Amino acid sequence: MAIADGALVPAGPTWKLLNKLLEAGYTRMFLAKQLGSRAKRPVLQVQAERITALTASKVERLYRRIKEGRVSR
Repeated sequence: MAIADGALVPAGPTWKLLNKLLEAGYTRMFLAKQLGSRAKRPVLQVQAERITALTASKVERLYRRIKEGRVSR
């Protein structure tokens, strides 16, 4: 089923992936940069119960790339 990028989805599954990466030693700053943040001091800001489908998709893709060894620290 296709979901629009701006549609809101539950944030729980995304936080599970992010927490696995944080537990593996990746920093919030590193993850924020990999997810496209251009801030001088990027940090993860996903604190809502719902996030956009686009954000969830970005995190899922990043998680897969890291697990496949296609992203280096």
